[in-house]
Amino acid sequence: MLGALALLSSILSPSQERPGYAAGQVWEYAGRPEDAGSLIKIHQVEASPTGPIYHIGMTGIRVTRDRPPTDVHHLPVSRETLDASVTRLASPQAAARPFTDPSEGIAIWRENEGGVFTIPLVEIAEILVSQMTDRPSENESRVKQPGA
Repeated sequence: MLGALALLSSILSPSQERPGYAAGQVWEYAGRPEDAGSLIKIHQVEASPTGPIYHIGMTGIRVTRDRPPTDVHHLPVSRETLDASVTRLASPQAAARPFTDPSEGIAIWRENEGGVFTIPLVEIAEILVSQMTDRPSENESRVKQPGA
């Protein structure tokens, strides 16, 4: 009887365990419909006083219908961003997609003491597209500065 109750309890209140994130992982994520098939890759994980910073790259972002999808070489994001966005690890075939080396972007980010995104990736994509097309986005002010 106790075993049945434990099983029922685990079904009714599933574990809130979050996935572990590591450099080299390629993830599918909940994105914009026009970015179907877009992926992220965790290039580097960096410790900070406010929690880990994940340096990711994003591939397959469609800026306009008349241009092929583009890649974003470096985005510093929080665990909150990943937890709100990733859906599953990419298949080995999808994970084999090339991602651009983010080293230059990470160096510029460090030099300028850049911020960290704490919003879902779908909102980040909207901000990026709005900046590339001069369309306003309501999410542009939602970037957290380190230590803030």
